[in-house]
Amino acid sequence: MAAQHLLDRNCRTFVWAPFTDSSCNHWQREGFTTVLRAHGYECRFLPPAHRRIGQTWHDNDTEWRQAVATLFHSLRQNTGLLAFNDCLAGRVLAAAHDVGVHVPRQLAVIGVGNDVEAHTSSLVDLTSIDVDWEHVARRAVDLLDTLLQGRASPYEPVLIPPRAVITRGSTGVDPWEHSYIRQATAYISEHCSDSRLGVERVAEQVGISRRQLERNFRSLKHCTVRAFIEDTRMLMAARLLVEQPRAKIMVISELIGITDPNSFYRKFRLRFGVTPTAFRRKQAALPNRI
Repeated sequence: MAAQHLLDRNCRTFVWAPFTDSSCNHWQREGFTTVLRAHGYECRFLPPAHRRIGQTWHDNDTEWRQAVATLFHSLRQNTGLLAFNDCLAGRVLAAAHDVGVHVPRQLAVIGVGNDVEAHTSSLVDLTSIDVDWEHVARRAVDLLDTLLQGRASPYEPVLIPPRAVITRGSTGVDPWEHSYIRQATAYISEHCSDSRLGVERVAEQVGISRRQLERNFRSLKHCTVRAFIEDTRMLMAARLLVEQPRAKIMVISELIGITDPNSFYRKFRLRFGVTPTAFRRKQAALPNRI
């Protein structure tokens, strides 16, 4: 259900965030990744937010934050993340806000539980899967009755389907649904490596005037079309710097549609606060956890 929701939102890169390394987390992971694989997509995994040491659970905050930082630095447009529960999804939203990752344009987030307090206290209203707790309770009573009667309980876990995905701001509500915005952002993501890409060309592809496109980008995306193009290129550059560690900076610049390396250096430093070389060195020093 979560996978299909993110696919319907045009997500093409996927991440799963477990709360612990328990069996119930593993069942959720299998369900999520099975649907993604059926559509031809792989999924990256964050480390669990909590780990069991002996008989007790411990906060895995340091490893988790390092993995989230790595994810955000190499983030692609249209990334979808499923968190094991709403509490963990809220932590992801807070971390994204701290480093300037835009939700849902860069990262769409889904939690599980439809916890009213969790989704209203988040910086962005949280999309969540509504668990059918009534069905869970009835099934639990049935199983308890089975045990009390001396009969064997099921060997395999009993899986209860959720009710529905409750869509809120973290995966996009009405403004994000406007077809021309989806078309424009998808076209920019696909063609940002073309140095000739500009506002006029995007408007022509979408089928509206440049003025209307600019007005709606400012209203719905809170940026200009040109700024969106540049941000998309910088995110692509960050990914390529990590994926192609031996590629020269000039080559990376050309791959994202910027023919002047000096311009690339300036724009990259403005976006990430460091030079491309320093960014690559910093990423190489991070443990590969996802």
